[in-house]
Amino acid sequence: MNIITGGTLQRVTRTPSHTIPQQLEKEIDKLLIDTPILPGATAATAKSHRKEMLQCKNTLVSSGSWSQQQNDAKNRDIAVGMQAVIETALMNGLINDPKSQLSVIVHTNNPPTPLCSEEASKSFFHPGVRDNLAVESTVTSRIKTNNMFLRLGHQVLFCSMYGTKRESSEQQMHFDTMCATHPNLLAFQANHNPPVDLSGATYIYTNGQNEKTIIGVRITQANIPSEKCSLFIGNNSHDARTGKHLVSLSDYIRTVREDNMPEGCTVNSRRDFFELINIQNMIS
Repeated sequence: MNIITGGTLQRVTRTPSHTIPQQLEKEIDKLLIDTPILPGATAATAKSHRKEMLQCKNTLVSSGSWSQQQNDAKNRDIAVGMQAVIETALMNGLINDPKSQLSVIVHTNNPPTPLCSEEASKSFFHPGVRDNLAVESTVTSRIKTNNMFLRLGHQVLFCSMYGTKRESSEQQMHFDTMCATHPNLLAFQANHNPPVDLSGATYIYTNGQNEKTIIGVRITQANIPSEKCSLFIGNNSHDARTGKHLVSLSDYIRTVREDNMPEGCTVNSRRDFFELINIQNMIS
């Protein structure tokens, strides 16, 4: 499918509906075409970045996966830029379809970057990208979507699993406060950080027609340089496109469960623990 925007011919590849729900794909395409400057770009790089993002999306939905091994800024511009677009598409899907549901599973060294401050902080980023406005825009966009996910209440279950608290006590306190004020935000600290290849987030989206989509993003957080990055998409945990990516996540959840056994804990802690079991069942 060809779309003309700003005098430029852009190509969008539509995939069979069994790969990704049609409405969700349309929403992603619309964002990729209509957003003036996509996350991961600046005004100077907007045109070339859009082309790369469209190529990433086309590969992702046609083959079920996309990966890249370049310098950290380039990895982050595409992988986290696409993550930001997908999160916005999911957010719009939830708002437009009140029967839809989303589980967000974040598995990273530290608590989720977008939920640790109301705005992007320089300390979020490692020195190599600290002054990179394109990389910063990916976090700025995701601060908005992640906070909206929490405001959507029962439609969204947001689960964070991490091994190490934030170096900034202010950022850690901000995240802890978010957990205390949003019942749909669960946090589990494990005794170990997740494997580097697992670092990222997994989204399980079910629309009002009961069509299920699993989307994964694998890249280090912005405070650690990445050597590679990848995305994947499929319909269920038994799908060949997603199953192999979910095995390590299931193993890490098992470790987190062992580190957070509910003996002697509060009622809320027990509830959260059993929610974690449900999450593991969703990807097993």
